[in-house]
Amino acid sequence: MMKCSVCGKEMDKPAYGRTICSSKCFHKAFWQEKVDRKDEYLIIDGCCYYVGDENYKGSFRGFGGRKFYIRKKDGQLLKTTNLWCQGKVPEEFRDELCNNAEFVEEEELWLR
Repeated sequence: MMKCSVCGKEMDKPAYGRTICSSKCFHKAFWQEKVDRKDEYLIIDGCCYYVGDENYKGSFRGFGGRKFYIRKKDGQLLKTTNLWCQGKVPEEFRDELCNNAEFVEEEELWLR
């Protein structure tokens, strides 16, 4: 027997490629991972995003390679063609995963 790494429930075999017993525990583990590494994620209007490698040579890119301009709360500007949406931040994680960036139009970059 093994135990779920999230809730501790005993289980016969792992699910979801990890020692996780249910979709509920998978959901908690997924978002806890974002909290644990929150500096790597952008939270915009309550949604979580990850900026992938711009030098990625494959043909599969986030949002089909669409160009995004993002301003982080610290003023840093980002341009990416490899943005990945992780989903809407659940209520229980919103205190730890607060908005830290915003989308901006390319024209706005020249107005500063």
